[in-house]
Amino acid sequence: MEFLRPEAVKTLKRWQETIVFAILLLATLRVLWLAYVWSSWTMGLLGLALTAAVGSLLYIALLRMQLRGDGMGVGLVEIDERNITYLAPHLGGVVSIDSLRKIDVSPTRNGGCNWVLYSFDGPPVMIPFTAKGADALIEAFSALRGMGVDRISRAAKSNSLVIQTIWEKGK
Repeated sequence: MEFLRPEAVKTLKRWQETIVFAILLLATLRVLWLAYVWSSWTMGLLGLALTAAVGSLLYIALLRMQLRGDGMGVGLVEIDERNITYLAPHLGGVVSIDSLRKIDVSPTRNGGCNWVLYSFDGPPVMIPFTAKGADALIEAFSALRGMGVDRISRAAKSNSLVIQTIWEKGK
């Protein structure tokens, strides 16, 4: 990709997952079209199931793409053995996914957002969406009962400067 400018490469990498699922969705639509042409109920049902599955994956990929930071923010996020470690000059810390009690999305004045992770056994940890490795938090949070990517996306796209709770243990 040496013929592309660095900004273009960065944009393509950001859209990579979404593009792959869009191409797969086109392939599943082709299966549906072939089922129609061949009048095959079996192939039609298979095409509908595949289209529904790939369509939902495309939707999740679009939401994740909107939440994915550029990795140019302050700090580094590492996830290992269900522990989230945020390495930063200020406000860094470690939180276990099992000890989480609440997750907030806190908007910043410059238009960005921060994760605020509260645990039962330590101070809250604030992680910018743009920190390197912060996009892996979405997968880590999928282990939490009741957590949804759409809830995170709505909170991140909100134009208000109000902290929004997106998950609480037991709710």
